[in-house]
Amino acid sequence: MAIFLENIELQISGKAFDKISEWINKGYVKKANEIKKNNWNYTLKSDDDIYECNLVYSEHSIKSFLCACNQRFNKKACLHVYACAQWHKLNIKSKAESQKTVKKKDLSLELVKDNLLNDNFIQFVNKELNRNERFNHAFQLRYFYLLDTLPKSIFEEILPLVQPEKTNIKRSSLISYKSQVVLLNELYEASIFCVANAMNQNGIIAALHGTLFANKLFKLFKNNQSDLINRKFHTVIYEIIRSAKQPDLREYIFGESIQCLNNSDYNILHAEENLAQYL
Repeated sequence: MAIFLENIELQISGKAFDKISEWINKGYVKKANEIKKNNWNYTLKSDDDIYECNLVYSEHSIKSFLCACNQRFNKKACLHVYACAQWHKLNIKSKAESQKTVKKKDLSLELVKDNLLNDNFIQFVNKELNRNERFNHAFQLRYFYLLDTLPKSIFEEILPLVQPEKTNIKRSSLISYKSQVVLLNELYEASIFCVANAMNQNGIIAALHGTLFANKLFKLFKNNQSDLINRKFHTVIYEIIRSAKQPDLREYIFGESIQCLNNSDYNILHAEENLAQYL
């Protein structure tokens, strides 16, 4: 299972995340050295033991890992690996990104803050949405929960699951593949926001549609990018299912998930990351 730095807390149990957070707060990560680009070695003191972990990073996730504990031959990451990854996210990655974007981010926030209720600013946004279809679609997917239209209608219009009848469907899809990936990532960001703000019904609808569309892309192109997006949406789905407590909400999520599982666009690509396993 891939480990995404963006939301480690969604990929392990709450108890496990509390444990690694405790280790980090107590300073159990003693050393962190970059051996070569994106290849890091850590020394971690866990309770009475000391372990060495090696993690190789891609831009947003961990490509490979190795830990000196007894689970080192297990394909699943141990808590030491998750602890080092979370420490890296908090102490290395976040600081580097902050230094690169702080000026630009502050300027953008000030611009929005000063002009949010300005009629001219609102007219400008509406004008851009009306004349730029890609911007319009990205906006609708990212903020679908603020719109009056039903989410499923928005998703089906922008990321339709049924392919039109064309003789050269793969070539036609390839032309718009990059824009489809961008839109899928906007939908992923929206689903993450829903989870963080206890909007689980909206979150499950977004994540289920996202994984169906990612599956469709994977069937067409069999590439790692669509598989990665599919895994990211499954992480959101798992977290929603795991955290849902109210009987009515659980029943709703179960019903939506079963519909998705029975959809012809849904394929079980991984033994552990699939709806049948989660349910």
